[in-house]
Amino acid sequence: METTKEYYDVFDIQNSLNLEMVDSSIILDLLSKTNISKAAGIDKLSGIFIKDGAESIANHFTKIINLSIASSLFPDLCKNSQIDSLV
Repeated sequence: METTKEYYDVFDIQNSLNLEMVDSSIILDLLSKTNISKAAGIDKLSGIFIKDGAESIANHFTKIINLSIASSLFPDLCKNSQIDSLV
């Protein structure tokens, strides 16, 4: 069995990741497309809350995202995840 690295070596993928600053119109568009029928995530915010408030929060999200890209830091609170057991 080949390793993951060996598998991807055939694709000649460069080992760099370039993130670009985002425009608030992109964030607004993504927030506006939120699926309101999906359950709330770990943040407990419903899709309808995010979709309805998209215009109010898009600029704030854009600032956080661009600051994260510029500083090469990701806020610790955004690293949370929840794994539910099916047992």
